Amino acid sequence: MLDSLRSEEILKKVGAKLNKRRKAKKLSMRALASLAGVDYSQIDKIEKGRLNCTILTIIAIADALEIPASKLID
Repeated sequence: MLDSLRSEEILKKVGAKLNKRRKAKKLSMRALASLAGVDYSQIDKIEKGRLNCTILTIIAIADALEIPASKLID
């Protein structure tokens, strides 16, 4: 099991990658949430590194961004 410091670091990295990819596509958080079929607040919390979402959510967001999910989590 990951310790809480390592988990926090991972979540922040994923959030930063998501933020970068979203902005590169010139999408608002609300627009991305709509495309991915998730709530806006999830996108906000993921980008801030405050939500440990499911892999299915990551895949839905990656699909909406038209990128492989691995680009967000590698």
